Amino acid sequence: MFNYGSPMPNSSSGSSVGSELKICHCGKPGKIFMSWSLRNHGRRFLTCYKPEGCKFFEWYDNDFTGRTKDVVVHLNNRRIVLEEKLSMVEEKLAMEVEKKLAVEAHNKKLGRTVNFFSYAMVVLEGVLMMTHSHK
Repeated sequence: MFNYGSPMPNSSSGSSVGSELKICHCGKPGKIFMSWSLRNHGRRFLTCYKPEGCKFFEWYDNDFTGRTKDVVVHLNNRRIVLEEKLSMVEEKLAMEVEKKLAVEAHNKKLGRTVNFFSYAMVVLEGVLMMTHSHK
């Protein structure tokens, strides 16, 4: 199985190669995938419809040439850069979420401490008032 491609959605779009799908060695129409390799990025190919099938392979599209190939390479490079930036933003966001959760936990702990001391002060004031009233 070719792990450098992804299946194409079923559609009625035409092809410059032909509208009939070739039959693989298993006797079934080949399945169209799109290549994600650097050399043939975006180019469609046919392979066996079964995941571990007969190893049938044939290009569905003609090879890109000239300006088209340059555009595909540029767009692929741009995609890679954007994926790297997205990954960095996701990491930064995860760190910020961790910091926020740590601050919230700390604030909750401080709140319990303040509540304890407030309660202790009320009790202490009560004890002092009772002590002074008995004198």
